[in-house]
Amino acid sequence: APVRPHASAMRPKRKATPCASMCSSAFVNAHQDGGAGAAMVRNGTSDAWTKLAARVRGHGGVVHKGVHVGNDVDGVRGLVAVCDIAKGTTLFRIPRACAITAAEALSSKLGTDILAQANLIEAQRNSKAAAQENATRETTRAAPEQRNKEQPIPYNPSPLPYSPPLPVPYDPSSSQLPLGDIVLAAFLADDFDSDDANSPWSPYHAILEAESLDDAPAFWSHSERMALLTTGCGLINYYGETGEDRESGYKSHAFKHSKTLAEEIESAFELVVRAPLARARRRAQRLPLPDTVAIHRFKRFLAAVHSRSFHLEGGDTKVPYPVERACEGDKRKQALEREAAGGAMVPLLDCANHFRKPRESSWEVTRDDAAGTEFIVVTALKVFKKHEPVRIAYGARSNEELLTKYGFCVEDNSEPDGSSNDVVYFRDPWDLSNRQEDAIPLRIATKPAYTYAPFAKVLDLFRARARKGKETETETEKTAVDETKEDFLGNDFEDDDDDDDACAALMYGSGDDEDDDAVVNAHELEIEIAALSRMQAYFNTLVELFGKLVKRAESSSSPRAGTCVTYFKSQMRTYEFYASAALGAGYIMKHEDLHPVFLRKQDAARMPAWEAQLKKLIVPTDGVAELVSAYLRVRWTT
Repeated sequence: APVRPHASAMRPKRKATPCASMCSSAFVNAHQDGGAGAAMVRNGTSDAWTKLAARVRGHGGVVHKGVHVGNDVDGVRGLVAVCDIAKGTTLFRIPRACAITAAEALSSKLGTDILAQANLIEAQRNSKAAAQENATRETTRAAPEQRNKEQPIPYNPSPLPYSPPLPVPYDPSSSQLPLGDIVLAAFLADDFDSDDANSPWSPYHAILEAESLDDAPAFWSHSERMALLTTGCGLINYYGETGEDRESGYKSHAFKHSKTLAEEIESAFELVVRAPLARARRRAQRLPLPDTVAIHRFKRFLAAVHSRSFHLEGGDTKVPYPVERACEGDKRKQALEREAAGGAMVPLLDCANHFRKPRESSWEVTRDDAAGTEFIVVTALKVFKKHEPVRIAYGARSNEELLTKYGFCVEDNSEPDGSSNDVVYFRDPWDLSNRQEDAIPLRIATKPAYTYAPFAKVLDLFRARARKGKETETETEKTAVDETKEDFLGNDFEDDDDDDDACAALMYGSGDDEDDDAVVNAHELEIEIAALSRMQAYFNTLVELFGKLVKRAESSSSPRAGTCVTYFKSQMRTYEFYASAALGAGYIMKHEDLHPVFLRKQDAARMPAWEAQLKKLIVPTDGVAELVSAYLRVRWTT
């Protein structure tokens, strides 16, 4: 039968089972020396695997007899080779019919009920926003005396001394929790609650029951997130203030992201899932579940979807209408929802762990015209020895994404060209809006093609602050000089203002007078040196903060501590890289014999010798000297 690759290949896996040394105690305490077969018998999943594999083969698929779920020789749970497997062997050929897709869940009775609930939430939000807008419009039209009239303070006979912050409410238009994931998790929870032994997914539930599914920080307890992802109480926080309460101290971005997601999960269950799930139980004539049990099960299946689902191109991947309308114009949110709407749980394959350097297996979605369906095909790219792990690649992801989505990190997270996959988002310290779209992605690389643009953008922020501070000082000095001049020359003295071409003279050499140009250069150089110094100091502060996070995590006895240490160290390396670049650039700018503005007027043949000297002066970190050289060339010698 003709088999052709699908027009769009399957996207990188969104998550699978993490490794033992970096995750929950369930993995750490797993069977260490019995191999895959012993682990499967111990966890009661051998029979479930056999049933799922038989179902795949019954639909024309392939599950290699040498691949099972269990523990490898290092005690890490995942897919394991139970015999030698040759390179080029087809490990899996799983038909789409054997996957549990978000499209199937969204079109179910439960799915349409949840969508209707989300639609109601969005309608109420829009109605409230319209009412507030009308009230604001009426207030604007009111007479000034009415607008400024002091409003009476409502009487509160028993004010609370402290009001805890409300959890983040679920909002379909802005939530980082996609509606497709919510519906798929609820669909799985409802199928699990059916207790139907004839359900085609009951063996899959047995495999999921053997997993902890709580490795991502959003599913940790709040106290554990505080202990591992913050500096704790009483330490100097990000803004240099001393914290007094237990919630003080510097909080990593992974903590903030996971805390928000955890709150949205609670809110989403209450607002859009609880009632539809209860109605589904009534339709099936099942007894109602206590809310604590219902939300616990929903969280477990949402954790499974969050960590183990694939994004399959093709099929029905249409974004649910309530969300499509709500997030109109927000490309990031639309992409998130589109990925979730095309999500699928792929039993058997979703037990594979991540490995990327080098890739050990490839996978794609192919269409078999004779069978009239699509297959997920996984092929071995190496020879797998008995008891070796069988792993796939989740894609190029930063350690922060690996931690917050999957609950593990990778120590060597770089590409063959030397560029790191660890992206640290730098946010303007003076912009309180803290919007994600305004964040500047920083990464380490040996080539300035990756590093120069973010370095220049961050430096622009510090240059603007340095220039603003300098202008304030100049304005103060100018006022004092003007007052002295007025006293000496009289009030009728008029000073002619010349156009200030400082920036143009510096960047393009358009100054007419050499002395004036030298003064302009000196002024701009002073601002540039101040900006580089502030930038270096700021990054060094971040390095110090993450050093505290590393020490705090290293002192913890939690089995998750190793993962957090790897995450913090990857962030530290990025900050150290850009601090070193700012230090090196500032050093060059302070020395006239090295300054490229002076070299610009000399023989260009000296440039290679100057670059060689530059590399000797910079801290010998791969890529730093190249970044500084690129900055000096672009900013000062072009």
